[in-house]
Amino acid sequence: MLNFQTLVYTLLLFPVLLSGQETNAIRAEEMKTLAGVYSGELMYRDYTSDKNVSMPLVANCHLAKNRLVLDFILNEWGKTYNQQYDFRFDGAVVRASGQWAIVEKNFDTGKGTFRFVMTKNGRDGNENKPCLFRITFDADPEHIVVSKEVRFDGTDMFILRNEYRLDRVKARQEGGKVSN
Repeated sequence: MLNFQTLVYTLLLFPVLLSGQETNAIRAEEMKTLAGVYSGELMYRDYTSDKNVSMPLVANCHLAKNRLVLDFILNEWGKTYNQQYDFRFDGAVVRASGQWAIVEKNFDTGKGTFRFVMTKNGRDGNENKPCLFRITFDADPEHIVVSKEVRFDGTDMFILRNEYRLDRVKARQEGGKVSN
């Protein structure tokens, strides 16, 4: 009887578990309308001074083999830096400097709006404390905002670690040509 009950529960729950995975699964192609050139700023929390610092940037957003890639060129006090966010989608998991779980997904491809939230455990701060990281990706046809928050173990609140705020400058067209 126990084996029969286990089989029934498994058969009843399996579709529910699958539907939850499919709900949060992401394919980069869903966000192809975001490809293009953006300008904006990076704001980050400097833990040493406990102040927010911001700097201008330009970014190129493109897709490659189930990846959404944001290449940044930043200018901090006259010095130029390159950074990259490389979101590699694998169902309901994102690989970007480790493995992140997608905990929320809200896409309206008709309107061109995209939101996903992902989390992973890690360490942060000058004292390398254990924490939970949360990245929120929000985009519409003209803007992209990527926010990274941190909640240190033993606390209840997330604090903003950094945020990229981007405004579209040019859209990428088929064939790799860039246009206004």
